[in-house]
Amino acid sequence: MCGIFSLIIYSITSSCFIRLLTVFRGIRYIDKGNMLSVCTSADTILLVLLFLIIMTFCALFEIGGLLHSYSMAQVGRKTDIWSMMIVGLRTCSKTMHPKNWLMILFVMILFPLTGLITLSNIAYKMEIPSFIELGIAANPLFAVSFNIVYTLLILAEIAVFFSINIYVLQKKSFLQSCADSWKLGRGRILNTVVCMLVLSLITNTAILLFVKLFFHSGTTADAVRLILSAVFVPPVNNAGITALFYQYYEEDESLAGINQYVFRTVEPALRHKVFLALAAALLLSGSLFYYAHKYAFLADPVERPMVCAHRGDNVHAPDNSYEAFEAAVSEDLPWIELDVQLTADNIVVAEHDQTLQRRFGINRAVAAMTYNEILQYTVTGISDSRYKDVRITTLEDVLLLAKENDMLVQIETKPSNKKKGLEEEVLRIVEETGMHDKVMIISLDSPSITKIKELDPDTTTAHAVMMTWRDYADVEDADNLSAEIGTVTPYLVSELHKAGMDVFCWTADDPSDIQYLVSCGVDVIGTDDPVMVNEELKEADLSGGIRRCFYLMMHVLADMER
Repeated sequence: MCGIFSLIIYSITSSCFIRLLTVFRGIRYIDKGNMLSVCTSADTILLVLLFLIIMTFCALFEIGGLLHSYSMAQVGRKTDIWSMMIVGLRTCSKTMHPKNWLMILFVMILFPLTGLITLSNIAYKMEIPSFIELGIAANPLFAVSFNIVYTLLILAEIAVFFSINIYVLQKKSFLQSCADSWKLGRGRILNTVVCMLVLSLITNTAILLFVKLFFHSGTTADAVRLILSAVFVPPVNNAGITALFYQYYEEDESLAGINQYVFRTVEPALRHKVFLALAAALLLSGSLFYYAHKYAFLADPVERPMVCAHRGDNVHAPDNSYEAFEAAVSEDLPWIELDVQLTADNIVVAEHDQTLQRRFGINRAVAAMTYNEILQYTVTGISDSRYKDVRITTLEDVLLLAKENDMLVQIETKPSNKKKGLEEEVLRIVEETGMHDKVMIISLDSPSITKIKELDPDTTTAHAVMMTWRDYADVEDADNLSAEIGTVTPYLVSELHKAGMDVFCWTADDPSDIQYLVSCGVDVIGTDDPVMVNEELKEADLSGGIRRCFYLMMHVLADMER
């Protein structure tokens, strides 16, 4: 029940958070240009803290009820859900006192950040956003600092392992609970850690064996494993901590030190039961109605998406090479995609990176070399002898190849601070090759898209994004959206379709992602391995209704598990 209602509260609170942030900041969407200012603003920080505090109280409510039930079991008495709810509410009420606000930080930071032990269902939802993790990993100083802080947090969590038990079971402040937890666990840390590791191993092994016995590997198996973990891991962990707590407590002193109100069962008045039942029914039915209305479009079937060879078929040939695009031609694909940059002598070449280090083994910027200088080098690190002499290719050559084979082309501009004029040259080549109506120009750099539209308003453009937030149908100067696969949702696709925009996604290289993207209703799937995607699309289910909802739900849960 806590899991269901915490999920509802999570959804409602996050929706309100987004709407309030939209009002306070006066923005319609987040992109690379405004992300930093939005994330560092005072109102954003305050709203995030408020959101996390609400989620923390949901977790405390669940933990308090569980610890009450295990304490009753310890003394051989029965309890009921009403008594569990009362203790959960008492725990939340106690935490509202200023002297106990550190408990909020304890639950809000240590649980989700360390992932050391999960004590509540809501902890599965309180995670560090992936783009923050990627940002930390990309900076060596941040990565080292994060690892040091992470280690210190784990040590702190182990040192006050039983603080929640003491906090719930006794009338003590959070700091007093931490001090008592240290006294109780001191000298027993190794035993505690080993016991909890063994318990975790047994629990997860049992779940894994169950999934292996009754489900095949893949998206559904991952989803079932997550569901079982969310249902069983928190109560099992709470049971293990409680068992150790009472064992150590009995070794040190009598159980008389625990306040007896924890063991008290409560029978609410009939009117209270009716009120709570009606409130729960109203919250549940209201949420179901809201989401049924919001996602009514899922009842409709979807169309099979087209496939785009991302940087050509670069599973079978070097990326962004003429040979990779020829491979895409041989596979009869409707779309190809390439990245372009400008050389020192204004030749537009197919290259993703700012330097030639990765592909050609020379640590020099593309913008600092002429086209003829770059032609002296061949692609390195290729084991296939057929591609040992592959050299850089030009946008013009790729467009002429696409024109001969009636293919559509996505051109991703990679502007450089060292070299101006990329957009002008790209448009000139598009016009000269007669590919104006067969090309869509995309970029992660929104000013580049704006410049394209200023130069030629009739050119089709798409904003490429690594995260999507709010009303992307209002993105200036973009006719379509090109979204990283992790940001694609069925609701986003539906809203953009209503606005007359197509949704392109990249880069789908995992077979388990293809059915999800199909069920989302995307228009074009970008991939490094178009052969694999085409094979998966042959088996994809295009139906709507229950089956479509099932595929979406299974993938979301499996993705959380991964």
